[in-house]
Amino acid sequence: MDEDHAVDMAEFAKLLRTFNMQAVNTIRAAFQAKDTDKDGDLSALDTRRVLLSLGFCKPAGAVSTSDIGNCEGCEGATSTPDMGLWEFVELVEACRLENRQKMRKNQGFTQPEIRRLHHQFKNHDLDGNGVIKNKQLTDLIDSLFPKARLDFAVHEQAKVLLEAGDADADGAIDFDDFARMMRILQDEAYVEKLLEEQAAWKESGYTRSEVGEFRKVFQMFDDDSSGEISHNEVEIMFEGILPLDRKSLGQLHYALSALDGDGDRSLTFGEFLRLMRRLQDANWNDINTTSAEVARASLAEQEEDQNVA
Repeated sequence: MDEDHAVDMAEFAKLLRTFNMQAVNTIRAAFQAKDTDKDGDLSALDTRRVLLSLGFCKPAGAVSTSDIGNCEGCEGATSTPDMGLWEFVELVEACRLENRQKMRKNQGFTQPEIRRLHHQFKNHDLDGNGVIKNKQLTDLIDSLFPKARLDFAVHEQAKVLLEAGDADADGAIDFDDFARMMRILQDEAYVEKLLEEQAAWKESGYTRSEVGEFRKVFQMFDDDSSGEISHNEVEIMFEGILPLDRKSLGQLHYALSALDGDGDRSLTFGEFLRLMRRLQDANWNDINTTSAEVARASLAEQEEDQNVA
């Protein structure tokens, strides 16, 4: 609300209210889309279909009409032959709470993520006894912290993580311990990424709306939702709006290399913001004129869509 990169109690309350309103609006829209006769009720079959569309049940065909109350994520829910909107909202809430319990048990990881973690765990649990210890545990730490043997700070970070994972201090890591360790690692990586984005935003001087537009472009080319785009994808992005000759390509490659701090030939969103600032400051390849034209065309298209609506 005040763009100070921190959330106070009033802003937090507004955030929760916004999420709640979005959730109710999503449920209402899904309900109304299936309430074709507009009588304010859904049949048992349509109730199942709407639950499926909201992601609370097993894949279509795997759940019969009579199994609405036993769908994955809402085992305790029940259904009536005809259900009104607010009854359906309560059903979805029951499903959501069940999913929340599962997420908490899984350290906040989704089921696909948990499957990947199981696979990663088994790669270190070579004897298949359900725990990682001794040499296997050393190999695990080495894989998570390749520089731990050479960098004291990294060594201490690895030590803290291991202590957090091995809560009972028995020198062995079971899968629950492993999931807890991976949660800590991912949270730390997310905080580091967030701080880097905030620093890039502050340095760039872009407004909130400008950063929002840049994020839309970034996500458009982040096909795998990894939070990064490759140098090649950046080049493809610019080819769509600018003529690129050998000179301009060379300048772009130089800018990309200068901003790619870890040398992995990909950019985080923070690095992307810095790239755009550098290119605009230098008016690389007359990018400012072109971007202004693209922005005007986009605004005109939005206004036209609103008029049609």
